[in-house]
Amino acid sequence: MVFSKAWFSEHQRGLLWLLNAPVVGLWFRWVMCIRERKRILELTPNSFTVLKQWEAGREPVFTTDFRTHAKYAKRLYWAFRPFWLLLHALDLIFDLRAPELSFGFSTLTAFPDAGDPGSTSVDGYCHRAGQDESWSTIRSSGGTTHDASATTAYAFRFQTSTTSNQYKELARGFFHYNTSGLGGGATISAADFSLFGNDKQDQNSWAPDLGVYASTVTSNTALADADLTQVGSTVFTDAPIAYSSLSTSAYNTMALNASGLAAISLTGITKLASRNKNKDADNSAPAWASNLFAYLVVDTADFSGTSSDPKLVVTYTAGAGARQNFLMLNIG
Repeated sequence: MVFSKAWFSEHQRGLLWLLNAPVVGLWFRWVMCIRERKRILELTPNSFTVLKQWEAGREPVFTTDFRTHAKYAKRLYWAFRPFWLLLHALDLIFDLRAPELSFGFSTLTAFPDAGDPGSTSVDGYCHRAGQDESWSTIRSSGGTTHDASATTAYAFRFQTSTTSNQYKELARGFFHYNTSGLGGGATISAADFSLFGNDKQDQNSWAPDLGVYASTVTSNTALADADLTQVGSTVFTDAPIAYSSLSTSAYNTMALNASGLAAISLTGITKLASRNKNKDADNSAPAWASNLFAYLVVDTADFSGTSSDPKLVVTYTAGAGARQNFLMLNIG
């Protein structure tokens, strides 16, 4: 499959040259929407790796920036789409008459926006709406709707009903990442979970904060209404973001604590969820006032462009094996 993980591996040397060349690298990083200035050691469809620290006699420490979808594969496709289409057209001829000249684009793979289901991972939210029930009931019940293909998602939302001490809505966000590129022997030392804010409201001065938790959704690539309850109760950060500090025009970043680091999959899909901590996760009913709400809306992988994708940035030392050898060769 063109622009698959195998394609990136096969063309890794050329991609790294384009990313790290003195002048061309500035242009190619702009094309790929990579703002990192350090030398890039590996590029995959949904991540890039840099060396964070390396001292003689010690294991090198790497940082990998993961996205919820194949961001860099999509950038390659759309930035150079006329070129890929030309190769595709030529291969329709070469594969029949001169296979030795084929560029390998006889089947051209486009990259649609991340949706429901996704290819390897998913992002979106689950929502319980139109209710008139107690805080306990709305917190522990399944959703009535979900969306994994919209350009934005609720990181959290709750709303009171018009009935005293009853609640109408509750929403939580879900963000899955393909982190298999870390490799089974990796040792994680730090990770940052980031959501790009789009809008926020707090109509009753509840001051709802933002926390990150485990997603226990069964599927890696799809959400369902009932998944609203598929969230952990252990907060994965020691510093939830206060409402007053939540940005609606930049990334909201939370460093993962030990529980969060332990939840990162070295060989598969890392599943994280967002929810309000001080009311929802802590089970402290928001002070009731008729028909008022609070929420944080964030950009998803389907938002126009690729500069505000949900992301997970992991710092780690690589385990023994081919991946570490590959990265070590690219350090020198």
